[in-house]
Amino acid sequence: MTTELSVVAVVDVKADKADKAAEIIRACVIETRKEPGCLSYTISRDRERSSRFIFTERWAGNDAFEAHVNTPHFLAMAEGLTPDLEAPLAVYKLDTFI
Repeated sequence: MTTELSVVAVVDVKADKADKAAEIIRACVIETRKEPGCLSYTISRDRERSSRFIFTERWAGNDAFEAHVNTPHFLAMAEGLTPDLEAPLAVYKLDTFI
């Protein structure tokens, strides 16, 4: 069994706050990609709803992911996005099935 962890997170912000959210997210991405346990960290924007951001992540393991969510840049992103969330953050930790 592999210890690698895949994560998908969905962030929905208020439509009028999408550009602000994009800047907050961009700052976190730059630092996150430097983390030793980060294998990949990609953020996409929904074509139909530009205020929805999809995080597709791969981590060396759960410990690397847990370290990530406690970094200053992640905490700053979470704090910056929270007032503008349209829906609760959805985070899915995934194991490869096939």
